[in-house]
Amino acid sequence: MKQNYHINANTNSHSRAIIRCANTSNIDLARRFGVSTKTIAKWRGRDFVKDKTSTL
Repeated sequence: MKQNYHINANTNSHSRAIIRCANTSNIDLARRFGVSTKTIAKWRGRDFVKDKTSTL
């Protein structure tokens, strides 16, 4: 199944899975994916890599 990414998305489920499993520092990952260290820390702290729904 092909995944559609939002045009403004900086991460996707594949890159988030890499972030969660990586042994490198938050700074190195932030540079690699072009996001902030805060974003890296957020995804490392979550138990999932899928987007939350914004339509409720």
